[in-house]
Amino acid sequence: MTPPAAPRSILVIQLRRLGDVVLTVPALEALKKRFPDAKLDFLVESPGAEAVAGHPAIDEILTYDAEGLFGALSWALRIRARRYDCVVDFLANPRTALITALSGAKVKAGPAHVARRWAYNLKLLQSKDTCYAALEKVRWLTALGVKPDPRLWFEPPATFELALELMARVEVAEALLFAARRLVAPLCGWLASRHAATRAVHFTLQHEDHASTGLPLRLSSPSRDEVRFAAVLREVLGHTPLVAPVYGLSLCCNEVEPAPALAMELFPTPRGQQEQQLQLLERLQARLGRTRVLRVSAQPDHRPEHAFALHAFDENLPRCAATGAGPRPLWLLPKPMPIDVRTLTPVSGIERIESGWWEGAWCARDYCVMRDASQALLWVFRPREQPTRWFVQGWFG
Repeated sequence: MTPPAAPRSILVIQLRRLGDVVLTVPALEALKKRFPDAKLDFLVESPGAEAVAGHPAIDEILTYDAEGLFGALSWALRIRARRYDCVVDFLANPRTALITALSGAKVKAGPAHVARRWAYNLKLLQSKDTCYAALEKVRWLTALGVKPDPRLWFEPPATFELALELMARVEVAEALLFAARRLVAPLCGWLASRHAATRAVHFTLQHEDHASTGLPLRLSSPSRDEVRFAAVLREVLGHTPLVAPVYGLSLCCNEVEPAPALAMELFPTPRGQQEQQLQLLERLQARLGRTRVLRVSAQPDHRPEHAFALHAFDENLPRCAATGAGPRPLWLLPKPMPIDVRTLTPVSGIERIESGWWEGAWCARDYCVMRDASQALLWVFRPREQPTRWFVQGWFG
């Protein structure tokens, strides 16, 4: 099907999905630029009609207000009475395909990759490379003689670097917070433009007669919240002595992660409370040091002294498969203590642990849970090479 050289009237259809309606605007502008003398109408439901109302590329907005098959048939007759030369269906659902097929237009354009392509005599082909949705709609219109804008879309840089020279020399670290926030604000804007977040940034303090001082900043989870960065930065600067006056600051960020859209919450939720706890731990880590705020992770090892590891709070932990072991106490002793089991009452059966031969730390023990006279639960064991001796490994809460 060859499109007419200069259609007198064009109808573009994108009934619903408010985001897709907005992303159709560049295609409308491209059509109006290619056919400036043609009447360009837009068929859309009420929310989308309000979003594009008053746009100069649209001559008339037709607000679709029908329901079901009979409503679509009624609108198809109304569209047919308008005698459009060209109908472009971007939505391609059953209703819009029916309206397009019955429109009576010489050119019925729609996507070639959908099941309802029978409704169109001009198939709009998808581009082979993935691109921005708005640009993809413009590329579909090449079959109508519309050429995409050759200018490249703006893409923010892959890494963020920004420097700031201070108006005066600063000798106290806390006084740098205001200047540092002037670097954090553009960083958060850059992250928002990339739909991303980061958990690590690096500040550099520049001195006149001394080497630069690095200030790494880490969060427990990816974020692009300026207030959150400022809270952690305040703690870091609070315990950072300056080796020399500072005349400049620079900020670098090259670790980013995709960030989902933020959902605002009207009432407190467990998720919001958990985020507050994480932010508190971030500030403690910034104040006390990265090696002072730790968390425990399970390890794939049955031996109690090797079954866990300590990590920095902001460190990504690998997933660990469960070992399928029996009950374990929360309180493990640094070193097992001898005990007389004649005063204890067994609570569980024997659990044998034999492991560590491959690394020269052979462990062969029989463990069980026992109760003492005060009703406390103890985790005790006996070495296989000394079956008459018992030791306490830990206590249950």
